[in-house]
Amino acid sequence: MATNNRSRKAPAPPSAAAQQVHPQADAQPATMNTEYDWALVRPEAEALAPAALVRPTVPVREAALLGLTVARRILSSSERAEFEKLVAVKLLDGALLTLLPRYAGALLYVRAQLDRAPASSQVLVPASVVTEADEVRTRMLKVLSFYFGPETEVGRKLAKIRQGSGHADLAGDLVALVTLYRDHRARIEGTPEFYRATDEADAARLAGKILEHLSTDDEASTWNSVQLRVYTLFLRAYDEVCAAGRYLFRAADDVGERFPSLHSLNAGRAP
Repeated sequence: MATNNRSRKAPAPPSAAAQQVHPQADAQPATMNTEYDWALVRPEAEALAPAALVRPTVPVREAALLGLTVARRILSSSERAEFEKLVAVKLLDGALLTLLPRYAGALLYVRAQLDRAPASSQVLVPASVVTEADEVRTRMLKVLSFYFGPETEVGRKLAKIRQGSGHADLAGDLVALVTLYRDHRARIEGTPEFYRATDEADAARLAGKILEHLSTDDEASTWNSVQLRVYTLFLRAYDEVCAAGRYLFRAADDVGERFPSLHSLNAGRAP
């Protein structure tokens, strides 16, 4: 059982003063109000299903700052007109150009709260949940490792998952494994010995249970859960916008620098 039955304490809404200073998406303000960005993003973030969440594999703060830089440049330069051409033929959701800087601001705010939050050593997740989650995690890792070596993109993701420790990381690992199972189901189905058809659904269920227990007891774990949600929204927008940018400006020598992959932030660093 968890240590107590306190309900999750929701982050406070922004003050009236904060709401007056929110930067417009089509401007490049000298300052920005990330708290207000979080207030705008929060309903969408909280609506995400646990199985849809993506665990960060890059430094979160640096990713948000990179996304903000890319979005501001697009919105304040001649690049925007090129993006609008894709929007006009329905090859790009035009809302993403506005949402990307908003998601980036919200992610900066959430990350700052997580960095400030005191971690609790008293958080307990029921032993039965942890045991079952560990067993599912182990089986799923074995199945995926059977098909994907350490030199592959999936193999590198599995290596990151194996580095996790603690209840919050266990929940994030399960979410990441659900995504990999879904993406490669046709290949891994029926794998001898370790594959179980129920593991994908069980992993999503167990991740939700772990996060639920953590959210009742520990401020840091609460913000960690929130970070997963906001990062998922940010990643979707960043990848879509940059994929469009790399297509539009594919002939430019510096296209990779203008629309870099988030993985370029790793450079040997842990997320």
